[in-house]
Amino acid sequence: MDRPNILILYTDQQRWDALGANGNNDIQTPNLDRLATEGVNFSRYFVQNPVCMPSRVSFLTGQYPSTLRITRMGIPVPDDTITLPKMLRNYGYCSANVGKLHFLPHANRDHRQIHPDYGFDHLVISDEPGCYSDAYRSWVEQKDPDQLNYISVGLPPATAVWRQQMGIQDEIPHPEERFPKKAIAFQGSSDVTHTAFVTEQTIEFIKQQKNQPFLCVSGYYSPHSPWVAPQEFLKGNAINLRADYHFNEERVVHWLQDRMVNLLVDQPISLNLLKYFKKNIAQLTVNINDSFTEEYLKQVASIGIHLEIFCEKEEELADVRFKFFDFSVEQNIFKSKKDLGDDLNKFNKNTLFLSGKILLSEGEKYSCLEAKKQKNVLTGEPEIVYDTKDFWKELDHYRLFNTL
Repeated sequence: MDRPNILILYTDQQRWDALGANGNNDIQTPNLDRLATEGVNFSRYFVQNPVCMPSRVSFLTGQYPSTLRITRMGIPVPDDTITLPKMLRNYGYCSANVGKLHFLPHANRDHRQIHPDYGFDHLVISDEPGCYSDAYRSWVEQKDPDQLNYISVGLPPATAVWRQQMGIQDEIPHPEERFPKKAIAFQGSSDVTHTAFVTEQTIEFIKQQKNQPFLCVSGYYSPHSPWVAPQEFLKGNAINLRADYHFNEERVVHWLQDRMVNLLVDQPISLNLLKYFKKNIAQLTVNINDSFTEEYLKQVASIGIHLEIFCEKEEELADVRFKFFDFSVEQNIFKSKKDLGDDLNKFNKNTLFLSGKILLSEGEKYSCLEAKKQKNVLTGEPEIVYDTKDFWKELDHYRLFNTL
């Protein structure tokens, strides 16, 4: 009998139409689209319950929630429930659940206690990102303990109430706003997100399965609210900021306060500044020259900032790659100006410059407020350049950055 390996990529709160393959032009899901194209995309598949716990136990048992008598949240799944991994065990399968399972209420229990296996041979359970002392938090602690303060998406309301009543103090901070109504940037490095955790642990399990078929359920928390994404995926919502003429670090600091920025530079920025403001830098684009060293670029990458390096001339790209050869092997981030295309052009339109005088077209000079009012100049919108302290005062008073 043919016994294929089974990998279930189980996302949370993702509608059927939140896929490019199903006609959504706003949500980019190229890898899932490829799976749909090369496999089968079910158009008449329905879960049996809109609520998390009943839906999940129905999916992994093949029974209706009403049959299981689990029709709402907060009902623990009995240990002896017949599940898919229990049935597959009879056919020689090794099974695993990595990430979210949600067969137990998770608000009012200690996540360090032994979890029922429900027929799984391998359990790496984490039902919420960073909220509990669980497998995900332990993984981050081993991988990069400095990131622990950035991994929580906020406590679920029931958890917050229970901890307050029980007088439980957690060792890591949790955002106060649990359900913001917009996407927010993950505060830590992209390699320690809950999604990265599930993916890495899934790959590790699969690599270990050599002599028997396997079932692996990869329980991804995303895109469950709050909508937390790595900073590089939110760069399109960031302000484009050029700091590559008459560089002034003090002005960069001014602009990195409380906003997301795509930053273009042509000389090194203080590593301490980058570390401090890394949550505000969606992307750092480096116009490479002799002032940069391989060691500096490695340190920038190690901070967790999305980095792109380009050189103005196509013919110089090979020399740049050679100079930073070891680094380029680690990350494919070297591009020519031509390669960057629209990504670089974004810095040439509706962009805030941090130097020089206000110069729009044909040598005409304007004040800040006059520049704000100009329309259809060259690219259709004025490029606004700030120079003196008076300009900064005007900027803060009129908040011109919101009008670009």
